[in-house]
Amino acid sequence: MGLFGGNTVCSLCGEKAGITALKLPDGVICHKCLSKCSPLYSRAGKSFQEITDHIHAREENARRYQAMHWTNTVSGWIFADTESQTWCCPVICPKNPDLLRFADLIDFELLEDGISITKGGLGSAVVGGVLFGGVGAIVGGGLGKKQKDVCQKMTISIHLRNSFTPGFEIPLVTAETKKSGFIYRNAKDSAAKIITILTMIADSQNAPAPAAQPAGSSSFSLDEIVKLKQLLDMGAITQEEFDAKKKQLLAL
Repeated sequence: MGLFGGNTVCSLCGEKAGITALKLPDGVICHKCLSKCSPLYSRAGKSFQEITDHIHAREENARRYQAMHWTNTVSGWIFADTESQTWCCPVICPKNPDLLRFADLIDFELLEDGISITKGGLGSAVVGGVLFGGVGAIVGGGLGKKQKDVCQKMTISIHLRNSFTPGFEIPLVTAETKKSGFIYRNAKDSAAKIITILTMIADSQNAPAPAAQPAGSSSFSLDEIVKLKQLLDMGAITQEEFDAKKKQLLAL
């Protein structure tokens, strides 16, 4: 940051830079343009071009977000679309949350006052706790330890394979909350539902890919069967030989 003269303009939008502009060796970016960056994006050590690329990506992100149709949601906490394999957490930036790919998810962990309750991710099953339906209660894992009557902090920590957004936390409880109260129960319910969606995202990447068929194998088999039928019609092979070879080609 630095003070600029009245004639200094933003290298990105061309407007006056202002006193809160970011001065870089290869350009100047005004506060208005900087506000378009993701709140999870670190500008430290980034060049003007790198930040500009991020801002342009965020503008495209906003257009895509408006056009999304979500198949799985948890009221303002997490949205997911299984068809496009896209998800986001609008609680981080409600107007323009970063759209992420299912493949971006590495792992996740539910923490209560620093104690791990449950976790999972790519290549691993959810461990540490048991998620129940209905109210979405979470038991087991860290909750099996000595309990306090209040919760100071409950978060879901998420690590990503993403150059713009390496990871973030979903803040479910941010101040002292009685565990007997509605706020805590609601946070625990939301946590269970969020973990369910994150598990679904991870499982979609853990599922083995279907075995690939050799290129042109189907058409090759059909061509061979046609040739065999011609031989059968000519009397060169018997019906039994034709049937046996046909089963072999079709892997029956």
